[in-house]
Amino acid sequence: LVMHKCKNNTQDIHEQWKKRYTWIKQHCQLSHLNNRNLQTNFKLTSNWSANMDKQAYQTKFAKIQNYILSGDCYQVNLAQRFSATYHGDEYQAYQALFIDNRPPFAAYLRLPNQVILSLSPERFLKLHDGNVESKPIKGTRPRFTDWQADQLSRQSLLNSEKDRAENLMIVDLLRNDISRTCQPGSVKVPHI
Repeated sequence: LVMHKCKNNTQDIHEQWKKRYTWIKQHCQLSHLNNRNLQTNFKLTSNWSANMDKQAYQTKFAKIQNYILSGDCYQVNLAQRFSATYHGDEYQAYQALFIDNRPPFAAYLRLPNQVILSLSPERFLKLHDGNVESKPIKGTRPRFTDWQADQLSRQSLLNSEKDRAENLMIVDLLRNDISRTCQPGSVKVPHI
């Protein structure tokens, strides 16, 4: 819903956001959520399959490394898509994933020809009262029920130079991108 790299003024961005939000509200079919017992159980009917094999991934990875070394870019998100066939109610899958992961940011959207399940530990962008806020995260560590093990895992993340460097890089990237739509000099990084 957030306009990225938009050259319009703030008023235009807000109007475009409202139009997109209205469209999503009109196209979401939420009535089925009140009829849970009418839905069939969600179940995968095939194994997960990747959109590229190991060799294709390694080839793309090597190409990206060359781009970085030549200075053409400094960060690339090489995404690999996995898919599987299924039958049943997608909302049940969303509920199970939500319960297992407990993400702070999640959404379920049923659109005319697709369903979007979004579960994320990160709020990438927030637009509120004309202000844009981003709180990116980089690096993860497992959580533990044992307090001492959990604290060691936390400290490992806090001490990681690699994760800190990645976080600084994404903050710089976002600061640059956000500054394209915000008033000059208004983008601040209060803390990392």
